[in-house]
Amino acid sequence: MPISKAPYIRYTEETSIPEYGDNGSEIPIYIAPTKVDVTGVGNTFSEVAVDKSHIYTVTSYKKAKKLFNSTELLEVLRQYFEENDNYYGDELGSPYVYVIPLPLTPTAQNLSDALDLITIKRNCTAISILGITDPVSIRTELVGELNNEVEDGHLRIAYLKAPENTESAYKEAVRLAYIKDYTTKNQQDEDVVDTEGLTAFITANVKSYADAIALICEKINNPRIVLVEPEFYGVHLAKICNTPYYLEPGYLPYYSVDVGEFEERSSDERDQLCMSGLVFGEDDYTLPTVVPRMCLGVSTAFGKSDEDDYDTRTTDSLLHARRNVDHHIREILKIIAPQLKRNETSVILRYVQDEVMSYLDTELSKGTIMQYEFSVEESSYNPYCLLIRGKIVPVNSTLAIEFHNEIGAPYAIASDYV
Repeated sequence: MPISKAPYIRYTEETSIPEYGDNGSEIPIYIAPTKVDVTGVGNTFSEVAVDKSHIYTVTSYKKAKKLFNSTELLEVLRQYFEENDNYYGDELGSPYVYVIPLPLTPTAQNLSDALDLITIKRNCTAISILGITDPVSIRTELVGELNNEVEDGHLRIAYLKAPENTESAYKEAVRLAYIKDYTTKNQQDEDVVDTEGLTAFITANVKSYADAIALICEKINNPRIVLVEPEFYGVHLAKICNTPYYLEPGYLPYYSVDVGEFEERSSDERDQLCMSGLVFGEDDYTLPTVVPRMCLGVSTAFGKSDEDDYDTRTTDSLLHARRNVDHHIREILKIIAPQLKRNETSVILRYVQDEVMSYLDTELSKGTIMQYEFSVEESSYNPYCLLIRGKIVPVNSTLAIEFHNEIGAPYAIASDYV
């Protein structure tokens, strides 16, 4: 059944929710325009080259304030660590984050160089890119790098700030996203923007913030690229990174946000914004006690501007599905990696397959996946190549609870006793 509404509950009187502990967290890497303290005393800041000698490990907001000079980056890290530092017990917050500084006026080449550097940090699974006013403009570079990393077995998800929720900001973001679709050729064979056509398109299709987000997501349309509410960007990233792989990121409440801080929205506004493909927060009134939670963990592949297209979403357009399968793939790669360069025999291949299936059986019994298929075989075309074939079905998150009740006629009427 296609998803057409934000997560909801209809007519429920009691909810019993089990508590889950976390067994680890994702490590994010921030790529952001900023100056860096080059003296170590926090008073001399300058731009640095985009290279492997300038990848910084940051363990706290206090350290970040001494190290970087960027309002945007520092505000995001403040939010991130305030949320992250509230995790305790079995819920282990991220021990640190990475930062790759960009020039204050970065070029496409700067960003490309920074994306190449991510490969060095193998334990990094979340990429956060700041300072980009037009998310669509970096789609090609970002998708290319993500695909290259996936081919090498490093599965990552990129998070971008959505445009601000002001009419001028989000209409400008749509204009930038669609500008190439509204160009004409003049006699000098130069691209000229069809201003009237583009203006008419925006007027007809952008009547709300949700409309703008949906159109931008349709332009990006990738399950590994996520648009995040800008006002609480750092909070949302911390929640995602510290949510267990088998849970929907919107399940656990925020620790650093109080009820009333998120914008109040009507049911229609909430549904439209959720369907647009934006990660945003809300006060959840479906619970006995109101708590601030993420509405739904979605990617740009989830966002649609037309309700008739809601059933065309890819299976991994929801974050909990993509993150769940990514986790299991990483674990499987750890098992099969020692096979590289090893002499192959039928016994060895069976051991590898049995070990992987043992791991998946364990996850199946724990309830983190619903079913799987897996096999290891030698390639019939290349004797030096192993073919790993598999299918993992992640657990679903419950996005709707419907309670159907019927009021029947009484079993007896007064006249029966007269």
